[in-house]
Amino acid sequence: TVEQVVKSWPRLHPVQRLAVIDQLINVGDYPLAQKLLDRGGFPGNYEADAQALRAALLNAKGETHEAAKVAQGVVEAYPRHRRARIELGKAKFATEDDIAARENFELAVQGANNPQLETVIGRFIDAIDNRKRWTADVTFGAAASTNISQGSDTRFIYLNGLPFQLDDDSLGSEGAAFWTALNGAYVHPVASGLDFVSAASVSVRRVTEDRLNDSLVAVSLGPRWSFLTGSMPVQVGLYATGNYRWVSDEAYAGEWGARLALTARPEAPGFANISASVTHKNYSSDWLSDDLSYQDGINVSLSATYDRDLGNGVFAKALANFVVEDTETQHLDYTAWNVGAGLGYSPFAGVTVYAQGSYAELDYGADSPGFDYARFDRRWDGSLQVTMPAYALSGFVPSLQYTYTLNSSNVPFYDFDAHGVSFWVTRNY
Repeated sequence: TVEQVVKSWPRLHPVQRLAVIDQLINVGDYPLAQKLLDRGGFPGNYEADAQALRAALLNAKGETHEAAKVAQGVVEAYPRHRRARIELGKAKFATEDDIAARENFELAVQGANNPQLETVIGRFIDAIDNRKRWTADVTFGAAASTNISQGSDTRFIYLNGLPFQLDDDSLGSEGAAFWTALNGAYVHPVASGLDFVSAASVSVRRVTEDRLNDSLVAVSLGPRWSFLTGSMPVQVGLYATGNYRWVSDEAYAGEWGARLALTARPEAPGFANISASVTHKNYSSDWLSDDLSYQDGINVSLSATYDRDLGNGVFAKALANFVVEDTETQHLDYTAWNVGAGLGYSPFAGVTVYAQGSYAELDYGADSPGFDYARFDRRWDGSLQVTMPAYALSGFVPSLQYTYTLNSSNVPFYDFDAHGVSFWVTRNY
């Protein structure tokens, strides 16, 4: 009874007191929960737990602005306090501050390894997605590389036993790049479990060597179905796709086709993405006065990724990709595949460190000009990235990345390696 709880309060351990208050909030006895919170008895770190419950009580009473203030105070002192993150997410959700709500929900579930909590948080995130039909993000970045063009490490090569010297544009060189990217999408509900998705992106990259300037405009649109297979959420989309690219500030190539995408969450801590596409590439017939149409052709690709939360702030990723390209010129036809894996860790809320490595092979279909064999490349890529939402400025989240690439080819002038450092900020809308 209420009287028994009040009388026994001094003898209860702080954990028991917190459990009593939590239960009172759940059953709707807000006055007694308020009274016991005000009575105190939460020494040390238990005070943060009590403040998180105070935020829960305020949320339950509909006082969301006050709840946000209380929960914010807790997460500022204890960034990994899960209950405070949840209550802050609920308060932001109630005021339709969806970006902040999603961020706090994702931080709350990070490393929890708790399927029940992930289900609850997943429902909030689904609700955010359902009421916000558009998304957008913008990125500004800068990069420096020891081989910005991924050009050859070798100046002299031998063709049919005769030495030839590569020109400067074919050699690797140090450089820097600055880029910006804008992505947007709109989801139009058609029927229960069926949406029509339109997406577009624009990216512009300016390099210290003007010949490497690169711009891209891409669009996609098509239906997306959402359904359950047993208890597993699944989304399947079928999209028409297209893009156009400019290199050296001149029209370079266009590409159009179709993509089939599948996203599934076979278990609470993990999700899988599978994508297959078929596109036709059309190269410019007058790029810097060169006719590139001999590269026109069909590209078929299949890719898959699997992400899994391992708990305690650790997550893993596996990826694979397979590509076949058939062009108008036989020695440019190729088959390629790559596999990779990554491991991430959040040492504390709002900072994530992620390392990834991958290996790829590229096998061409006919002898390279000047050689009596077909080109065959092996490529190794490694990266280390730090993302820091805890240090966002005006909503822009900073990221820092180091990359290393080593490409080994049986055609000598395709050998190269490159070290790179990139920094960028991204804001989601």
